[in-house]
Amino acid sequence: MPSDDTPPDASCRLPTARHLPGPVPTTYAQTHRLLTLLAWVIDRRRFSATDAMRAFGVSRRTVIRDLDALRDDWRVPLEWDDRAATYLATEPVGAIAPIPIAARDLAAFLVARHALDALGDSATADTLAAVADRLAAALPPSMHVSPHGLARAVRFAPTGPATDTRAPWHLPILRAIEEGRLVRLRYRSASKDEPTLRDIEPYQLVQHAGRWYLVGYCHLRSDWRDLRLDRIETFEETAAVFARRAFDADAYLGASLGMHRGDRPLSVHVRFTPRQARWITGETYHETQVLARRADGSVDLRIQVAGLPDLVRWLCGYGAEVEVLAPPVLRNAVADAHRAAAAQYAAQAGPLLN
Repeated sequence: MPSDDTPPDASCRLPTARHLPGPVPTTYAQTHRLLTLLAWVIDRRRFSATDAMRAFGVSRRTVIRDLDALRDDWRVPLEWDDRAATYLATEPVGAIAPIPIAARDLAAFLVARHALDALGDSATADTLAAVADRLAAALPPSMHVSPHGLARAVRFAPTGPATDTRAPWHLPILRAIEEGRLVRLRYRSASKDEPTLRDIEPYQLVQHAGRWYLVGYCHLRSDWRDLRLDRIETFEETAAVFARRAFDADAYLGASLGMHRGDRPLSVHVRFTPRQARWITGETYHETQVLARRADGSVDLRIQVAGLPDLVRWLCGYGAEVEVLAPPVLRNAVADAHRAAAAQYAAQAGPLLN
């Protein structure tokens, strides 16, 4: 019959992370116990399951579960020593992280870092890289993730034109959003030659088509605005705290196909050729879209969106593979764009190159 201080055999042990499909979540109380047990191991303090039961005021079953979590989730090389009548580490544990961290967790940080770097958020990517370095230093020697190897295995290709967003706006903006603080910035819009000084209530950072935008309420325009980060010339966090307005990010951003918004949504009806139809039916362009396949193989797409410029650019990319059926304002705008392009190329017509 085993004594109170002898670990139960394998048939009595609780399921651990090795036997479960994913990491076992820990509560605050369990995390506190695990940190205390880890400190005892690092200090080479003599303790048994009974000692831990008395110290924490929990059952033996809970202590055994904690010891299993320390061994299996936190990778502490912990064993019961019959001769010394204590739990001991079989190898140095000074470098083990005081949180349940595995190699896959570090890999996730590194993947996120590469993704943010590709998206142009270098400031947050650098922060993640620093965190990943600290986590890597806390992993035991048997666990290793190569940042360079991961960079070769995973690559993020930007979905739009690369812009110079190295200015350190991301982290201050995120802090201002979290704290509800007004920001003051000098901004140069696409339609104005001179920059304007604006007080903005920041609500969300949005990455779209290779560019970062700050969505906020602009005091200068007394309306909501999407401000490109690469057009911000100066940025200042103020001490002023604003009362948050009612803001539904999904409704606001979902009203358009891109970042340009009009005064009212358009009921768009377009028809894609049979050759293009097989690709269209496999994509979701907008949450309001309705697809209908026609007898000749073509596909009709209907959506409710605002923002005429983004619609025109999107549809012009399909050339003769799509026809705008409604609304007239969109049909005319796409036709005008195609006519202008055709006239430009007609004026430069020359022999075809092989």
